[in-house]
Amino acid sequence: TIEARDDRGQGNRNTVQLILNIDDVNDNPPKFVLSNYEARLTENKLDFDAPLTVEARDLDLNGTLNSEIHYSIVEWDASVANFTIDSMSGFIKPASPIDFETLAR
Repeated sequence: TIEARDDRGQGNRNTVQLILNIDDVNDNPPKFVLSNYEARLTENKLDFDAPLTVEARDLDLNGTLNSEIHYSIVEWDASVANFTIDSMSGFIKPASPIDFETLAR
């Protein structure tokens, strides 16, 4: 509440309620829930033995663009070239069956 008064004569005063709206800025980076993710894959199969999903959280205001997280594989080499990641869910899967003997070369 803010008050205004004139202090002259009878000391007239009036009050008004102050409402502050603070806008969130994108000042928090996403952080992965786990420090490492690990999965087991049987060769020549298109699914991990257990589903592999990475998860990150953002401390910016939930439900805004500032907290919206998108996933991608950014370092590509022979060991990850055969995998895809769903940009919204973080679900990782093989793009094609992987032959252990070919990969080991």
